[in-house]
Amino acid sequence: MARKRRRKRRRVRWKAILRMLIIMGLLALFCYLTAALFETRKIDVTGIQYSSSQDILDWVQSDKYSSNTLYIFWKYNQDDLEQLPAIEHTKVKLKSPWQVSIQVKEKKFSGRVDLNGEYLYFDENGVASLKTAEIIEGVPYIEGMELDIEKVKLGKTLPVTDKEVFERISSVAGLLQKSEQVPDKISCENNNLTLHFGNVRVQIGSADYADKLAQVTPIMGKIQELYPGQPGVLHLENYTAADSSIRFVPDVAQDSAVEVIE
Repeated sequence: MARKRRRKRRRVRWKAILRMLIIMGLLALFCYLTAALFETRKIDVTGIQYSSSQDILDWVQSDKYSSNTLYIFWKYNQDDLEQLPAIEHTKVKLKSPWQVSIQVKEKKFSGRVDLNGEYLYFDENGVASLKTAEIIEGVPYIEGMELDIEKVKLGKTLPVTDKEVFERISSVAGLLQKSEQVPDKISCENNNLTLHFGNVRVQIGSADYADKLAQVTPIMGKIQELYPGQPGVLHLENYTAADSSIRFVPDVAQDSAVEVIE
């Protein structure tokens, strides 16, 4: 009886070992077929406007597991993926077992500043996102920010003295994009912002930008009609919706405020 029990235990043990070997073999075969079939041969990048496709490819291929299209599909569709500074998010599709398509959505920039002969673009949170010599249409040029140039790094918040300046600039930039108004530049002085449209400076203060910017287009038309080519200051810093007139002060008449009636 004891011998039969030992034989039975040995058979059970060998069957368990055999099952384990079969499972391991199947797993090894699956891994081999997956690696061979889903080997990355081509990566297409779409959605790029001002970034470099090569930067996207280098970013993906820097991962040692990017040789597998299933891995790329899994990783670069993650919501919490740390993106490149200029990229908001990516979406990956399998075009074939060996080819993937990466759809890129780039950030919307709030402003640009000069940096070593190029432009540095930053997002709504003040994160340095893109450095290029190209001018991106619709992104205002910003001057007057107290910026520590030596500490600027892509992907990091710009080192400025006034941390709230980005919120003000982002608010104004969003309103300007909606109304398709593009100032030549935006000046920052203390907490106040000034928009430059040609030789007219529009002072909008530090708050309530929506009501103020809604006046810019119609008033600028009247200024060009009444004072063609005349440089001056349009005062909107204290404007409220209850006001019926807005002051425009030509540079040649600093002692007299000219009212522009809506």
